[in-house]
Amino acid sequence: GRINEQARIGMFLGHAYKAAQQRDKAMNIYLVALDLADRSQDYNLAGYINTYLADQYKFEEKYNQAKEKYQEAATYFEKASNKRSRAIAITNVGLMSYFIDKASNLALDYYLKSDSIAMELNDTEVLSMVNNRIGLFYIEKHEFDLAEDHLLKAINYSKFRSEASYY
Repeated sequence: GRINEQARIGMFLGHAYKAAQQRDKAMNIYLVALDLADRSQDYNLAGYINTYLADQYKFEEKYNQAKEKYQEAATYFEKASNKRSRAIAITNVGLMSYFIDKASNLALDYYLKSDSIAMELNDTEVLSMVNNRIGLFYIEKHEFDLAEDHLLKAINYSKFRSEASYY
């Protein structure tokens, strides 16, 4: 097939290897698929493949590499005009920033950036996720009033998937 079709097939083959717990093979296939997606200028697909690579790194607790791949995903999603996925990728960059340096406020900067994108889209699911992360960030900083405000926002945005915010 065409290059972008090969990239898509590679992405799904990577999923199959991941499901079979063959993570090294999955990573190698994802990297090949990413190259194909980039060459075919299928930026949305390249964004998703970067996200899967980042998820692999996160699973392995390689937070710097995961952060880098989430940032690349956000860049590709921006090129593809996929604002929703870009907002989620930026939120994940924030989470990796938090894991790398819990004392830093850099994670909050990323969360606020993704919050503004989600507000622009009026995407309540993403707004709920982002406000949950902001709330958890403030809990770690012992700023409980701000944490409560954001966790309540998360609950209000997503009445069906708010278990984490209620907790």
